[in-house]
Amino acid sequence: QYFGRCKESEVEYLLTELATHGSLWDLMEEQEEPLGQAHVRVVMQQVYAGMFALAQEGIVHRDLAARNVLAFRFDAADPAVTRVKITDFGLSVQNYGGSHLTVQ
Repeated sequence: QYFGRCKESEVEYLLTELATHGSLWDLMEEQEEPLGQAHVRVVMQQVYAGMFALAQEGIVHRDLAARNVLAFRFDAADPAVTRVKITDFGLSVQNYGGSHLTVQ
């Protein structure tokens, strides 16, 4: 969730909700064992929903990776409470015309 922004000198900061578990990469690194199928299913459903919503708006992320998915809620015993969101749109582009995009 976006709360606002502020500027200090020439640096601009975005104020967003806190991802208490860091990135999905951080979360996977912290676990003693790999995430179970139920957790992976929940995460993938949420990432899919996010990517679908972006596609509906004509946005191509171009850098989807575990480091760019933030983990807001996680409980090792209950996959249903897991909440993740896509972040880091620095390489994203708006693709209105449906043309093919390539990265060079």
